[in-house]
Amino acid sequence: MTPNNCLYCPHSLIGLVLLIFCVATWADQYKPRSSFLDTSYSKLILKNESAKTYNLEQRPDGLSQFYLDGAPYENNATRFLAIYHSPNIPLISDGSMAARVPAVVLVHGGGGTAFGEWVKRWNDAGFAAIAIAVEGQTDVIASQSRRGRDRWMNSAFGGPRREGIYDDYTKSTGNEWMFHAVFAAIQANNFLRSQENIDHQQIGIVGISWGGVITATTIGYDHRFAFAIPIYGSGFLSDIPNQYGDSLIRNPEYGELWEPALRLKDFTKPSLWLTGRGEDHFHLTAQARSYRLIGGDVSVSIKANMAHSHRAAWNEPEPYLFAKEVVATGNIPFSSMLLSNPKDCATQFQFSTGLSPIKATLHVTSDHPVRGDSSWRELSAKIVNKKPTSELVNVECVPLPKDTTYWFINIKLKSNKSNTFVTGSSKLQSIRQ
Repeated sequence: MTPNNCLYCPHSLIGLVLLIFCVATWADQYKPRSSFLDTSYSKLILKNESAKTYNLEQRPDGLSQFYLDGAPYENNATRFLAIYHSPNIPLISDGSMAARVPAVVLVHGGGGTAFGEWVKRWNDAGFAAIAIAVEGQTDVIASQSRRGRDRWMNSAFGGPRREGIYDDYTKSTGNEWMFHAVFAAIQANNFLRSQENIDHQQIGIVGISWGGVITATTIGYDHRFAFAIPIYGSGFLSDIPNQYGDSLIRNPEYGELWEPALRLKDFTKPSLWLTGRGEDHFHLTAQARSYRLIGGDVSVSIKANMAHSHRAAWNEPEPYLFAKEVVATGNIPFSSMLLSNPKDCATQFQFSTGLSPIKATLHVTSDHPVRGDSSWRELSAKIVNKKPTSELVNVECVPLPKDTTYWFINIKLKSNKSNTFVTGSSKLQSIRQ
């Protein structure tokens, strides 16, 4: 991001030199802040022990509720709400330590909180789970008529609320909301790793919407997570032509300090990127640019009719199947590879032994940029070299329409064990000139 007081003429060599100088100077201003983040998070990770728990109580729904130490805010101590439970029937596999269960950290999105129902969903899948509240709130409704953060009652020692879209960048780094949100996610990981019944090598992180952004940011610092599942949210928010891009064009800090893409390459564990084709908040292109940078193996699932909400996200089967496969085998359940030029559309899909390919569909649009209301066409795609014992198939498509700008392929997969269906997607492809 170029500072406003830098003069730049794109048609002159002097202007180009001035631009390079200004950008370099601007970046230098954020080196101390970046060092503060590295130091603060590294200390918390190396500590690798649970913070003290406060106000521990058993809830009517059988889950445990307590508070954990957050980062100091305006020189005052903070605590954040956590809801935790271990499964009645734990997932035990060859990839797990004996008598220990895998676990997940759950990070809500805007307007959400620590959801007990989400914890139960992961318990049913065999995982221990800790859901955290990252805006200083409880899970007690203050008013049914309110929306967003104001729907929930405040906690006694809560930290900062989210101020718009990184609108608190003028504050000191330690007082910014994203600093506290990432701190809480790392602290929740520490808590899980302090529990004797948890397999410390099989702890993942899952985030919805803003929680997906927090997840994508956190894994750039905390590489102990065994897997990551950002849902909707991603990096490259400043390039999205909606409220995110409009807000961040005025923010010189985001690209230098908080852009998840700065560190995604450092996360080398498996990740699943789940979203809806009509996602209007975090566009498909931003998510695609993010997962193309990540250092580990990637599964993508772009669902044609997926809405944007907490409930829509935790109702989808892909996160649970993905996490189970990673814990059981160390591999991702489905992935894709482009076989030739994007204009040819030929794609290879690989999937785990317990899945069977049912149907493939090509999704194309002529819109640019891709938005939530972009018009998509679903065209035929053919699964070839399909064999009963093979976990590798190719998909061939009809010729792409000449006006195609972006496309992806969905392959419907059936779980032979549970008779459920999941959607595996190719990476979003661009063939714009």
